Amino acid sequence: MDGTEYFSEEISPLNINNRVYVAVQDLKGLVNANVKWNKKAEEIRITRNNVTIRMKKGNTFYYKNNKKVSFDKGTKVQIVNNRSLIPLSFAIKEFDLDYKYDGSNKILYLTSFSEGTGSNLFEEEMDMENGRGVGVKPIEIQPIPPTEPMKPSTPNQEKQKTVSLVQNQDNDTESLAIQMGDTVNYDVSVTENRISVSFASLKPLNMQYRKTNLIDDIKIEYDSVGNVNRMEVVVKSSVDMNQVTVNKKNREILIQYKEKVVTSSTYSYEKDKSSAVFSLPLTRGKNISVNKSGSQIVFSVDKSSLNGVPVDTVGKSDDRLLNGIRVLDKGNSYQFQIDLKDRVSYEVTNSGSSGTFTLKLIKNSHTTPIISIDPGHGGKDSGAVKNGYREKDLNLEVSSFLVPALRSAGYEVITSRDTDVYPTLDERANLANQTDSDLFISIHHNSGESNVSAKGIETHYYNSQDSKRFAEIVQRKLIQATGAKDRGIKNTRLLVVRKTNMPGVLLELGFMTNLDEVSKISDPSYQKLMSDAIVEAVNEYFGR
Repeated sequence: MDGTEYFSEEISPLNINNRVYVAVQDLKGLVNANVKWNKKAEEIRITRNNVTIRMKKGNTFYYKNNKKVSFDKGTKVQIVNNRSLIPLSFAIKEFDLDYKYDGSNKILYLTSFSEGTGSNLFEEEMDMENGRGVGVKPIEIQPIPPTEPMKPSTPNQEKQKTVSLVQNQDNDTESLAIQMGDTVNYDVSVTENRISVSFASLKPLNMQYRKTNLIDDIKIEYDSVGNVNRMEVVVKSSVDMNQVTVNKKNREILIQYKEKVVTSSTYSYEKDKSSAVFSLPLTRGKNISVNKSGSQIVFSVDKSSLNGVPVDTVGKSDDRLLNGIRVLDKGNSYQFQIDLKDRVSYEVTNSGSSGTFTLKLIKNSHTTPIISIDPGHGGKDSGAVKNGYREKDLNLEVSSFLVPALRSAGYEVITSRDTDVYPTLDERANLANQTDSDLFISIHHNSGESNVSAKGIETHYYNSQDSKRFAEIVQRKLIQATGAKDRGIKNTRLLVVRKTNMPGVLLELGFMTNLDEVSKISDPSYQKLMSDAIVEAVNEYFGR
C-alpha cells in the first residue's frame, strides 16, 4: 500500500468467482478507516472522515451516509472462516484507490489518490481544469467501427481474468497499463494517434478510465461471434506520438508518454536525475557559439532564427541541474543565460547547423561521492517475517557490511538507519535529498506468499535513464557474484526511488519464503559477498 508492504492480520486476499476480496478489518491499516461490528444490528460499520458505510453479510448493496448503493454486479459481502470479506472493487471506488496486480509474484499494489489515506504516491497528479486531485472516474465507453477480425477463439473460462487499466502520472511522465490477466491471443497495433488492442474474451468488457494529457478516449466493441473485444485507445491530437512508447511484457501492454517540459514556445528542457537536455529549434541552420561565465552558460540567437518569443523560466526545487533560464532582448537577437547549479557541466551536442541547437547538462558527483544507504523497514515495521527471520534485520545486516566497505572504498556514506528504528518513506527520501547524495540504494528482501519456490535477485528503479544505468550495473554484479537467479531490473513506482532526486535503486536481494535462499541471505559470508558486489557496481558507476 503506497509503496509499503502490508500483511493482512485477518486473511489473505481471495479470488472468489474471478473477483478479488479483502478482509474488511484490513481497511484499518490500508486506508485508516474505523471498522466495527454492530452485533445488535448484525451489520458492519465503516467510518472514515465524514463518511459512514453500513453493510450486512450476503447483501449485494450497502448504505453510504444512509444512501443505498449497489456493489458491483456479482459481488457482495462474503464470510470465509468467520471473517468478513468485501470486494476489492468496493474499496477502490469508495476510498479512491488505484491498483496494479503482479500476476507472476501474486502481489497487489495499491496506491491512494485522496487526502487522508496515508502516504499519497499521486500527490502531484491534478485535474488541470479544476485544480483538484483526481481519482478513477467512470466514463461511458462508446463502440468503435470494426477492425480486421482476429482468429476466433474460445478462452479458458476458469483461467480467464478481467482485463484492467491502470493509469499513473508523475510530473512529466504518464502511463497506461493494460493488464491482460490470463486472456489469450491478444494483438496490438499503432496507427497515427490510435493504439488498438484485440483480445479473446467470453463477454463484453466494462471499463473505467479518466481523460488525461495523453488519453482522449478509450472505445470498445465486442464481437460475440469471434469472442473478441476490440479496444481502441485514442491519444490526444496534441500529443507527439514520437514521445509515446508501446511495449508488451508478459500479460501487460504498457503505454508511456514522457511529455517535454516546455518552458517557452521556442525551447524545451527535459531533465533526468543527473542529466538534462536543452533544445532550441531554429528556422534555419546556423552555428551558435557558447560561452561560460561563472555558473552561467551564455549564447545569443538572431530573432529571425526563432519561431516566437522566448521567455524566462525558473527551475523546479527538485531540479539538481538548473536554477533557471533568463532571456534578454538585445535588439536583433536574444541572449540566453542558463543559470546552472553546483557541479554542473555541459556539452554542445548539436551546434545548430542542422536546424536544432542542443545542450546536454551533466550533474557531476562530489569530489568524494556521497552514497545514501537505506536499510528498508525497521522499528515497528518488520517487513516480511518468514521462516524465523524478519526482513528488517536482514536489511540491516547487509547494510552493516556495505556501509564500511563503501567508506573503505573512498565514499562518504549516509544511512537512513543503523539501529532498529523506523524512518518514514518520506524521511528516507528527504535525507538523501537534503545531503545532496550522488546515489541512493535501498536494501530489501523479497517474499513469495503463494510461491515458496520463488527465488532470485531483482533491482527496481523509477522512470529515469540515469537510475536505469546503475540498476543494470548493480544487477549484473550481484548475479555474477552470487550465482542467484537473475530476475532482472524493473521500472516500478516505489516511493523512495520516486522521491529521491538523484539516481537510485531498490534491491530485492532474495526470497525469505524460499528455505534454500533464506539460508544463504541470512549467512554473514553471503551478506558480505553481496555487499562487495554492490561496492563493485558503485565503483563502475563512478568510473573508479
